[in-house]
Amino acid sequence: MIIVLVVILASVLSYFALVKTSTSLSHCLPSDIKLSDAVEATLVSWFNDGRPPIVNKVTVEQKLDQLHARCQNRKLVDQVGKKIYFYQLSGCWGASLGDEEDAKFFKNQQEKIDKLKERYTVIEMTCNSSGIPIP
Repeated sequence: MIIVLVVILASVLSYFALVKTSTSLSHCLPSDIKLSDAVEATLVSWFNDGRPPIVNKVTVEQKLDQLHARCQNRKLVDQVGKKIYFYQLSGCWGASLGDEEDAKFFKNQQEKIDKLKERYTVIEMTCNSSGIPIP
């Protein structure tokens, strides 16, 4: 009986610790980012019979958990204290700009991200949160 109560109490405390952590992290997020926003979205299965596609999404909350993020002086930092920066990726268009223009665009974007990574832990926010390929 006592063991059951201890297990239940531990579960309840774990739940409230998780809720408290999520709530405290949400106060440190940039105003345009929510814990439920998609960081990544990958198409798993596509059906041609009317069923919705199956998409695997990683949320901001899950990513922050992976990074062991915490709020420090109203800023999000990773487990070693490096500030977290959210970078909104661009370039999820269906029609190509042209091979040369596409390559230049993505090279410039990657250079910006690489520069940011020198100073921050960068979370690259997908520009296609549906995960469904754009034709």
